Amino acid sequence: MESNLKFDLYCWASDFSSKRGEGILARDYILNLSMLKNKRFLIRSPDSLYRVYNNKIKKIKRLSVTETKLNLTFFENYISPLIGILYLWKNFIKGRGVCYLNFLPLWNFLLFALLPPKTHLGPITGFIFKNKITNLNSFLRKYVVNALFKLSLKILYLRQNKIYFSTDLLKPFVKKTYRNKTSNQNRIKNLIFAERI
Repeated sequence: MESNLKFDLYCWASDFSSKRGEGILARDYILNLSMLKNKRFLIRSPDSLYRVYNNKIKKIKRLSVTETKLNLTFFENYISPLIGILYLWKNFIKGRGVCYLNFLPLWNFLLFALLPPKTHLGPITGFIFKNKITNLNSFLRKYVVNALFKLSLKILYLRQNKIYFSTDLLKPFVKKTYRNKTSNQNRIKNLIFAERI
């Protein structure tokens, strides 16, 4: 079915539900992008196929019942994003533009390393742990996750000219050679982005 549809950019969204946070973030981002670029997007998620054009989302085909659930399973949270990478590679090899919309935590360096070249990335999420270290979990969050942030950013600096963040909490990690700005109406609304100067 996908091969019969006309689109400018093939996108993977691990969640595209209007009922969950990551899905809402992906929908807001792609709608803003569709207004800016005036292009047709095909969105594949684990539950459905969607077309986005002219600031409108249209469901083309339902693939499963995941869309209506409030919480995702382990498979949907951790395996599904890896499956999305395979779909993007398949389309990249066919010469199509590709986009990975969500489930982009900054600590997940493996995801950034495995994506096809020139993949358009949706908003990257993350946090900075500032509490006291009281156990192994807080130690990992304070030191290991920060090291993974830095590794991911090194990969992103090599592969991306623009990096969109869902929050400005990650600003301390961004290199000074990237200019930090809050998106304005000429860019993607309500996101922070870093652009190479």
